[in-house]
Amino acid sequence: MRPLLAVAAVGLPIEVLFASVSGENYYHYYYAWLPPLAVLVGYAAWRLWAMLPTPESRALLRPWGVALALAFGVTTLGLVADQVRELRDQRLRADTAAYLQRETSPTDAVLMWGAEVGVNWAADRESPVRYAYQYALVTPGYADAEMAAEFIDDLERRPPVVVIDASPASDPSPVDPIPTIALRPGEAATTDRPVDEVRSFLRDRYEAVAEIGKLRWVVYRQRDH
Repeated sequence: MRPLLAVAAVGLPIEVLFASVSGENYYHYYYAWLPPLAVLVGYAAWRLWAMLPTPESRALLRPWGVALALAFGVTTLGLVADQVRELRDQRLRADTAAYLQRETSPTDAVLMWGAEVGVNWAADRESPVRYAYQYALVTPGYADAEMAAEFIDDLERRPPVVVIDASPASDPSPVDPIPTIALRPGEAATTDRPVDEVRSFLRDRYEAVAEIGKLRWVVYRQRDH
């Protein structure tokens, strides 16, 4: 038991440190906390139970048990709500894939703006760019002018027939200026970030023609020149 406790006691702060380095709060960062937390909480509960020698004293734990059960129930409801939203998003992805299969040909390139390149796979439509996920273009300290130039070169070499803005509501659209809400804390709005060059390119060549689903993913097609 003691070696396991030692591993959990040392491992938990290390995992907390690793999860905090990036400054982001993605769910999967916290999965590694669960094994050491389970060991430590289980051990603490066992020691607490052993310290209460009589049934009367142990009865004092019942309100805490009820509180824990309620906390577990609220957490479970939150997870259920997340799954409901995920099912809604899956429906939106399916509708988008169906739209692309209906409105484009198998040889057409389609640019999904955001983190929904899975729609390209579902619709059997290739992305014209190497950065199918555009996070690289909006990551301070990583994005550079060469990335934007390569992105634009890819678009010019194989112009997408359709561009779909599948970014969340708080993220910038590919053809609109950067809204303040999309900036990181302390980051000033600029006009020379690599992603802005891509937006300018798209803004000049594409126009909104439709929206898909309740999240209103915007469909852009090439302008008639």
